[in-house]
Amino acid sequence: MTNKKGIVLIFVLVILVGLSLVSFAYLSMLSYEMKSVNAGLLSMQSFYIAEAGHAKARWALTTGTRAPGWGESNISFGNGTYTYTTAYSDPPTNTHVTITSLGYIPDSANPIAMRTVVEKNVLISAGSGTNFSLASGGTIATSSPYQGQNTPSQAIDGSAITGWISNVKATSWLALDYGSAKTIGKVVVSGSKINSIVVQYSADGIIWTPVSSPSGALPGTQTFTAVTTRYLRLNITSASNDKAQVNEFESYTGSSGTPGLGRGGFVTSQ
Repeated sequence: MTNKKGIVLIFVLVILVGLSLVSFAYLSMLSYEMKSVNAGLLSMQSFYIAEAGHAKARWALTTGTRAPGWGESNISFGNGTYTYTTAYSDPPTNTHVTITSLGYIPDSANPIAMRTVVEKNVLISAGSGTNFSLASGGTIATSSPYQGQNTPSQAIDGSAITGWISNVKATSWLALDYGSAKTIGKVVVSGSKINSIVVQYSADGIIWTPVSSPSGALPGTQTFTAVTTRYLRLNITSASNDKAQVNEFESYTGSSGTPGLGRGGFVTSQ
């Protein structure tokens, strides 16, 4: 009788161990599935945050609020942040732009999820008509020495990759001499470390007058009541410890209209 009780006890213990192992395996599988679902949810959320940055970049370009070469970093959106950049895809022609946006949860410093959205080779027209900064064959001067190889002429070379960097902080200016009088009603500026720009014109390069009825933010596109002038100047204000950088200084006759933006090719990644 005692032997039978011992056998039953061993059998019960084996069943209990088996059930424990099955339960442990089930809980492990359930935990893995929950982690997988959570990771997928975070990945999807970071994708839509990246899409928000992409939409912001498209809005800025199509409204003329900003020009290619500009971007933003660590902008809060939902439970994460986005960072995006815009750059010409085909310098010095500058007819296409690529938008790159990254979405992070919770942020770029300590991401637990990240997605990237890239729209390549988007057809863009930054301004209407002739860009007189290029076409006039004029010259450009600056208020200060330039930094390194970043000469003033690189601000009107048709490429957003190159540019002028001031060698002084806080305030600086760029003045364009067209060589002869041109009618100008719009400027498009791409650059960085710029807080504000006042557009001025002059007949002799000595006496300067601010343009009237300006609209738009800079760097970016600013339209104003058209003026006929030989000289056009950008008076630039930066932060006290920053040196202004201007990648491109474009100027057009047209004082109305917004850039056209086509559709490029999409690429997304984890």
